[in-house]
Amino acid sequence: MNESTQQELVDNLKSGDTASFAYLYQEFSGKVFTLAYRMLGNKEEAQDITQETFIRVFNNIHQFKGESKLYTWIYTITRNLCYHILQSRKKVHLPPWKR
Repeated sequence: MNESTQQELVDNLKSGDTASFAYLYQEFSGKVFTLAYRMLGNKEEAQDITQETFIRVFNNIHQFKGESKLYTWIYTITRNLCYHILQSRKKVHLPPWKR
């Protein structure tokens, strides 16, 4: 996606255009799912993360400043959500004396 196409997509997303959001999901949901699945190793969690990522993108698109590519921003959201799950796993599996 070139810069002008990305900017047009972001502008449409910021204006609440649902067709642009559907396009964004179609374009990037496979990559998001693959990243989440590789990090978590669990299909159901990866599906949940994919859904949560796009909810956050939709709710926070106004915070996207365009200083990076749109997918880089989406990737970061996905990665952070996965890290949160991985941290939760550590807390659950550690015995109380190691927390």
